[in-house]
Amino acid sequence: MWVELHDTDGRNIFVNMDNATDFRRWNPDDKQTHIALGAFGDKGRVILVAETPEEIISLISAKR
Repeated sequence: MWVELHDTDGRNIFVNMDNATDFRRWNPDDKQTHIALGAFGDKGRVILVAETPEEIISLISAKR
């Protein structure tokens, strides 16, 4: 499912969350959430978004 998220400058990023393997903020004071598409490291891709993991979960739940 595609979800509209935003970078820290407010620009739209459309992410296919069906391909996300996990998403998190590594530290409590982080301003960006890391969304892993595939494995972390050189085999996968990481997208950084402004929304919190809780906000992303709410967006996914609202689409179901």
